[in-house]
Amino acid sequence: MTQTQTNPRNIFLVDDDAEDRELFSEALSQVDESARLTEISSCFTLMETLDNPEIPKPDIIFLDMDMPKFSGLECLKKLKASNKIQNLKIVVLSTYSHPQYVDEAYKNGASCYYVKPSRFPKLKEVISDALQGNWKKRIKNKRNFVVNYSGS
Repeated sequence: MTQTQTNPRNIFLVDDDAEDRELFSEALSQVDESARLTEISSCFTLMETLDNPEIPKPDIIFLDMDMPKFSGLECLKKLKASNKIQNLKIVVLSTYSHPQYVDEAYKNGASCYYVKPSRFPKLKEVISDALQGNWKKRIKNKRNFVVNYSGS
């Protein structure tokens, strides 16, 4: 599923946890070795990065929900209010799958909501699934919005 070197994907990962970012980076490199990953530790930094004309815009943003100061949900709301979300694919990747978080993420423009898996091979499946856009086939309504690879 690797893209050609002439057109690598620009991927943003917004997660305050350095270990989670490191695991994601390693998994992404095994799923799509040509992808360019920008690791971002906060919503504030994401907004600054999106405003910077020197940084290529992302093809997809993976967004954690549980972050200090501005949660992933608050970040989604800021993106939606600023119209920065219009053509962005935003994939929530979070340990939380509480119905309230899911509902709000859905209402505020997230493309899909993946529950963070606890095993590395499952994380690679999540990344691959999201990059292939497989969630587009499933999400016809909110009931199919959450994807959980955490089992087995």
